[in-house]
Amino acid sequence: MELYDLSTYFDEKLNRVWTDEMGLSESHPTRPYVRNLLVRFVSMDSVYGIRRRGGEPVIDLAEMLAEGDIRQNADSFDRERQVHKHIGDFLLFWTGFFSQSLDRIWAGPDRLLQPDALARESYAIAASFDHDPYREESFVLSELSDHFDLYQYGLRRAGSELKAS
Repeated sequence: MELYDLSTYFDEKLNRVWTDEMGLSESHPTRPYVRNLLVRFVSMDSVYGIRRRGGEPVIDLAEMLAEGDIRQNADSFDRERQVHKHIGDFLLFWTGFFSQSLDRIWAGPDRLLQPDALARESYAIAASFDHDPYREESFVLSELSDHFDLYQYGLRRAGSELKAS
């Protein structure tokens, strides 16, 4: 068996879904972004990559929102962007790839949040930083915000493909 890196593995498994079902060309910029998100989120340290000032991971969405709010815990607009981008990624990952596990994950105050709407809003906030050094990524985040259901569907289908293999 030939060894592949995770990036190549996810590309191969996602390719049919991206191309045939979602109509995304191989050069579409969201493809490498979402693939890299999956590679990054293999590590739980990345899944829960938002940290409090003391270094502890933030695991609740409600607390992540506070960390990304310039009026609360965010100490800069860059931090606001970073946290909102992470919230979008976090929700795309869980609602797309592991949608069957959501009832076990969402607890406490997070149960009151609407993950799809929150993901769209968080990606839109992060995409609004459309100046350097974020200009290139801004388009991708805007695309993820505008078409969140499509990418969520793509990850659900890809998850089924990966589980079947």
